[in-house]
Amino acid sequence: MFNWDNLTKPAEELVQDVREYAELQADKVKLETTKVASTGIARLLSMILILQVLFIFLLLATFALILVLGELIGSYAIAAVIFAGLFLLLLIWLWSRRKSLFVNSFVKMFISLFYGTEE
Repeated sequence: MFNWDNLTKPAEELVQDVREYAELQADKVKLETTKVASTGIARLLSMILILQVLFIFLLLATFALILVLGELIGSYAIAAVIFAGLFLLLLIWLWSRRKSLFVNSFVKMFISLFYGTEE
């Protein structure tokens, strides 16, 4: 006589294996997502910290240069206006080159961050 229990046993094992595989794939996706998110947040926070320190340095250096230039030309106000003009020129230059300097760089950074490729 034919034993039906032997026939359903491999199907039950297959269902169990598929469940375990699905759980493992879900865990893999969670781990990869956590890795990408933590790497992105770490890069963002480190960039913010570096930019803050750079800003403070530039602020203090500009103030010192205004004092030096003010002593040389005899007017702190004119020295401040000169540096304001220089910063305005820098701002205009950065604005005109924003796509090549920032947008393209960030796109490349995010592609390498999320897909792990360096271009």
